[in-house]
Amino acid sequence: MPLVFSTAVKEIISYSFEEASRLGNTTIRPEHLLLGIMKSKNNSACRLLEKMHVDLEGLRKEVETSIQKDNESLRSFGFLRSIPLDKGAESVITGAKIEAKSLHTNEVGADHLMLSMLKDDAFASQIISHIRQN
Repeated sequence: MPLVFSTAVKEIISYSFEEASRLGNTTIRPEHLLLGIMKSKNNSACRLLEKMHVDLEGLRKEVETSIQKDNESLRSFGFLRSIPLDKGAESVITGAKIEAKSLHTNEVGADHLMLSMLKDDAFASQIISHIRQN
């Protein structure tokens, strides 16, 4: 059977586009996927972060700050009609498909997206490892 994206993953990807647009970015990066996970809230990846005692608000602020610093000059362009995935985001999504296959499921879930992100994206895993709730 072919792999399909769960409703949660579709929502996360949609939110990542919204976040990139809101922040004035021209591509969707893994950081935007992480923001999408946190904005969606009711998904297995967000619950995983909470179980890991990640300070979600602190993580969101840290990600937004790093994105804004990288793309401060792009904010003046306003809303972009089409925002493509960059190679890093494509890699995270491809990795999520691989995670789903390795777990013998035909639905790619938010947890597969998070597993892929933690394996492939040094930026996301670095932030997650350094921002913990007290």
